[in-house]
Amino acid sequence: GLVCSQGGCTTQCGGGTTQCGQACVDLKVDPSNCGKCGNACPGGQVCSSGQCALTCAQGLTKCGSFCVD
Repeated sequence: GLVCSQGGCTTQCGGGTTQCGQACVDLKVDPSNCGKCGNACPGGQVCSSGQCALTCAQGLTKCGSFCVD
């Protein structure tokens, strides 16, 4: 009945986190639980403000849904 929150075991999540399974996560930035529990971002994407978004390597620019030089 306990969850892991900020490195400790507790009965509820704190600090703006949400319980997903046995862990407390921040749905705004967790790439495995982006926006809702179990919503994993595809490879090459990050979770930003609860939405999966393309991230480009240094030197590349996001153009639509692609990274270009």
